[in-house]
Amino acid sequence: MVKKTYGLLLCLGALITGCTTNTVSIPDNHYSDAYRGVPSPASILLLPISPDKDEYRHGVSAVTHLLVEDLQTRHTVETVSVPVFNASWQQAIEDVGGIYSATSGEFDRERYFRAVEELLQELNPEGDHDIVIFPALVERHAQSTGKYATWDGVRRANITDGLDNARFSRWHGSVGAVSLQLNSFDGQGRWLATSYGGLVLPHFYTIKDKIPRTHLKDDMFADENALEEGVRLAVVPLLGPVVKNK
Repeated sequence: MVKKTYGLLLCLGALITGCTTNTVSIPDNHYSDAYRGVPSPASILLLPISPDKDEYRHGVSAVTHLLVEDLQTRHTVETVSVPVFNASWQQAIEDVGGIYSATSGEFDRERYFRAVEELLQELNPEGDHDIVIFPALVERHAQSTGKYATWDGVRRANITDGLDNARFSRWHGSVGAVSLQLNSFDGQGRWLATSYGGLVLPHFYTIKDKIPRTHLKDDMFADENALEEGVRLAVVPLLGPVVKNK
């Protein structure tokens, strides 16, 4: 049930933004027409981080700590426990009749937004919190140009074993990456912004007997400097005036 609940939260960002392979510049953030940033100080309700995949769960604790730390430089932050959130979110989904079409099975964006409003009537009944954030660890596509891959405002080194420099430096393509996604709403449940910060490359690559292989890193979230950079990029739109993508 928890895994299914987490997955539901990732649909909004995918529908609003899709996947990108931008070079290192600003992350591919999206904003509502009226969004101009968050006045400081604001009261923020931070919901639990939803991991896109089971293997991303190992990073939830570290990223949550850094996220709270960054937000608290300008705002007051209240968190919600996973059990409370899961129960409230599941009830909100049931109240709107589900967020997938009963006929086509497709994600219903309108009912999703209604479910968010229902959720905040439960978690923010008095409107005490100005901003509510749905954070997630999501899979993204990074553009690899040899030894480095770039996505969502960061550049990270590809880790390889058995690939000679000449061959590897000529390799170009798309590789999987992990980003922090923040879906931000006002206190009544109106969507404001979706922002990203690149965190880590979850895989390393080997070649043996001319056969290339992809491996999952056991310690993919071990680089605290990388996590700090990615979290900071995702949080920037919540700490001051925003620069909207053209």
